[in-house]
Amino acid sequence: MSDEFQFWLEMVTLGTLFLLSVLAMVFSVSGMRQAHQQALQQKKAHDPRFQGRSEMSLDQFFDEHYAARDYPRQVVADLVMRFATAARVPAGFLRSEDSFVSLQASGADVEQFIVASAMLMRETEVRLGTTLSEGELVTLDDYIRVSVLANRLAKSG
Repeated sequence: MSDEFQFWLEMVTLGTLFLLSVLAMVFSVSGMRQAHQQALQQKKAHDPRFQGRSEMSLDQFFDEHYAARDYPRQVVADLVMRFATAARVPAGFLRSEDSFVSLQASGADVEQFIVASAMLMRETEVRLGTTLSEGELVTLDDYIRVSVLANRLAKSG
């Protein structure tokens, strides 16, 4: 064999080894990511706060609890996501009867959500000269109902 042929043969071999190494790393990272996602799902499923619940998409949540009431899907989805973020829980495990107390959620994010909701409600009441709610906002459903009402009044007024 000529020296030049041997050189190129070694280069092709090294290139192939490099390519195989990169592919092995990609598949390894992909496998680790998939294992991590499965571990997170198992952790969520074993959280005692969500015992007996299966995860639902936002569309499933909306269809089950609010579609028959003709609530705006986007208002409900936005509020569910903000509530879940404040409570630091996965949105897919929330139910309309959940509250920050039942989810054992507290802290600055919860307080900020409550204050922002109360301020928005109060601003809407003042602007429209009406009362949106006589009771307390406790459950996710309470927040959704008041938000939908405020949204509808704001659009009509």
